[in-house]
Amino acid sequence: MINIEKNIPLPPRRGKGKDKIYHHFDGVIKNWEVGDSITFPHEQKKYARPPKEMTAFVGRARTAGQKVATRSIAAEGVIRVWRIE
Repeated sequence: MINIEKNIPLPPRRGKGKDKIYHHFDGVIKNWEVGDSITFPHEQKKYARPPKEMTAFVGRARTAGQKVATRSIAAEGVIRVWRIE
C-alpha cells in the first residue's frame, strides 16, 4: 500500500541549468540597442543546425522581452542576430 505524506517541502532543482552556462549573454542582452547585431560562427552545410550558443542567446533575448531576427550569411560563414525591437 502507498502512504500519502503531507507537508513535505519540495527541494530546489539541482543541476547545471542554462543560467550557469550562458550567463555571460546577460550583459550583452541588457546593453545592446535596436539595430545592433552580433555574430556566431556557423558551418555552411546543407542541413547544419544552428550553434547552441546562438539558440540560447536568442531564447534569452526573447525571454527578456526583446525581438530579434537571425540570418545565415554564407559568404562570411556566420549567423548574425539583430535586435529589431
